[in-house]
Amino acid sequence: MNDEQLDRLLQQMPDPQPSARLLRAVAEIPLRHPHVSPSAWSMRWLWRATASAMLVTALGVAAGVMTAQTASADDDEWDSMVALTFGPMDEELGE
Repeated sequence: MNDEQLDRLLQQMPDPQPSARLLRAVAEIPLRHPHVSPSAWSMRWLWRATASAMLVTALGVAAGVMTAQTASADDDEWDSMVALTFGPMDEELGE
């Protein structure tokens, strides 16, 4: 069978008609899924972006508070480190 014979056979076939069940299902789509007014959801993206930014900020603050150390303990450690580091340097420079 060549292409010309196949074309003739396809042209002789009747066009497919959708079934009544398919037509009914397509007609029921608006009833099953009613259209929501766009004004009700127009600011949804803004709400999500704001909520996400607030959550990230709250997590950052919580992590900062949990990892913060007391200043008195750090001051003693840093004073001894500074004395060890810069003490001999001052003597070498003649000050």
